[in-house]
Amino acid sequence: MKYVGDYVQRETIKNHIFDNKKDKFESFVLDIMGQMIEDFYYGYSLEFDLLLKEYFKFIPKFKVKKRTLESLNIDFHFLYGSSMTEKEINKFFDDFILSLVNRIAVFILEEGFMQRLSEAVLRCDYSIYEEEVNSVLLYWAPKRVDVISEEYRFWEDED
Repeated sequence: MKYVGDYVQRETIKNHIFDNKKDKFESFVLDIMGQMIEDFYYGYSLEFDLLLKEYFKFIPKFKVKKRTLESLNIDFHFLYGSSMTEKEINKFFDDFILSLVNRIAVFILEEGFMQRLSEAVLRCDYSIYEEEVNSVLLYWAPKRVDVISEEYRFWEDED
């Protein structure tokens, strides 16, 4: 799953919300990822099918914390305030956050849970343990965050 917003949307996000700062964008992505991992409670262990069922119920209900959103460039509202209505600005921003949350959710599913499933099949134990998933996610997070930032056209920090 890849961000499919048009060129203008990507440039607006990159230039006006994150001020061309790749590290600022990646920090934002990691904050959301950390909140998702923290908020998704899967007990001490769950069978894989129950884990997926709970995860798929969790994602549509997940909301990024207000303080995380407030860390973004609020000048964006002033910049586009004259050409877009408040409703259009909010929809644009909500669509961006939703696409980012879904992208992170896929990463967690692919690298955290599916990785664990292949190991579980080999050892005939389908319990998924929180520490195992978290260690896999910690390993893969920087690599995937870099891929996500490239999808939003962040190559390196620009001044």
